[in-house]
Amino acid sequence: MKKILIIVILVASQLCSFAQSNDGIAFIHGTLADAKAKAKKEKKLIFIDCYTVWCGPCKRLSSEIFTQQDVADFFNDNFVAIKIDCEKGEGIDLAKQYHVGAYPSLLWIDAKDRLVHRVVGFRTAEKLMAEAKEALSGGNFNKELEKNYQNDKTNSKAAKAFLDYLIQTADSRSKEVARQYLSLLPESEYESPEVFRLLQSEVDDPFLPAVEYLVENKTSYIQKFGQPEVDRAFKNIYFRYSNKLLSDVNPGSGIDEHVLLTLQQQMEEITFDSPELYVEKLRISALRQQEDWHEYARKIDAYIERAPVERISAQDLFLWFKPVVDSNCIDPVVLESTVRWIDLAFDKRLTNTVDVLIPYWTDKMTVLRRLPEKGEEFSQTETELRLMQVLQTKEQAYQKQLEETKRQLRERLGLANEK
Repeated sequence: MKKILIIVILVASQLCSFAQSNDGIAFIHGTLADAKAKAKKEKKLIFIDCYTVWCGPCKRLSSEIFTQQDVADFFNDNFVAIKIDCEKGEGIDLAKQYHVGAYPSLLWIDAKDRLVHRVVGFRTAEKLMAEAKEALSGGNFNKELEKNYQNDKTNSKAAKAFLDYLIQTADSRSKEVARQYLSLLPESEYESPEVFRLLQSEVDDPFLPAVEYLVENKTSYIQKFGQPEVDRAFKNIYFRYSNKLLSDVNPGSGIDEHVLLTLQQQMEEITFDSPELYVEKLRISALRQQEDWHEYARKIDAYIERAPVERISAQDLFLWFKPVVDSNCIDPVVLESTVRWIDLAFDKRLTNTVDVLIPYWTDKMTVLRRLPEKGEEFSQTETELRLMQVLQTKEQAYQKQLEETKRQLRERLGLANEK
């Protein structure tokens, strides 16, 4: 009996081991410190998948590439792998330490925190394997480029070489180095294709001399690069600058009103579309980060009343109401405004499926629960939600039946391999 039991255990363990080998890359479940300890013991590099929950390419890597057997075998043999959400927990500090500027960022480091290799973006299995092999051969991290730049920041060649590397690897320091590099260039180079590309892709300060030159010579840039490209440059610069302004906002500090007014003035000079509304959205975002819900709601209600209907999208409204839904706010004035924003977003959302609409009513119920006097509206919303869920079930059943009908039709027509 004991022998049979031992055999069963051994077989089961082998089956489990086999099953695990088919699960893709064996990312450890633990902290980066755990990964370092394991890497030190096994004398391996650490492979870090830096991701965020909203990143589509990150999800594709996980589902399509990391699960492939040849990729998994190679990574499991050569690296200690760990996935880290860079917007949560230790991932926030990790992103700062390695200057992660885009997702997915794939890092190879050693057990002493030294960066060996980094790439950014989705990779096919073949290309990912090539990057992994390069990491094992020494990696692409170039210490000399940074050293040369730090030793003499006034050297334009050293700044450009370091900047090119930072852009290639989506290193967040690229914005800072781009500012320095542009400050070294004579005005005569501002209209070159190289500088224009930097303005579009890296610059996050609308008050740099190169950007002010762009404002003053907009017509010349349009003649060289075209109106759409110049408009895109301005939008990108303002978007990055807005994010930079908002990154410094917290419950203890707001946004610099003088800076906002200066920004609006520059946007008016280039006839930017509705600069006052753009700046007002920044004020709203700052209030959200301060968690000043009362003023936040007042500003949004005023914006909705003032702005043209076409300038308010369902996505705008979602970004406004969702933070309140997810907060602990119980201010009835704020909550009643939030219900109105949800209703408006629902009305604006164009879709042919209830899957997209159900979350709106789920959020509406969350808010209405905090408004005891709205019991009747809560009951009505609950009934409507149930009806939508019934429709959702019917839609899913219909879609499944439709796919099966298509499949059978393709088989009968001899088109089984065509879609």
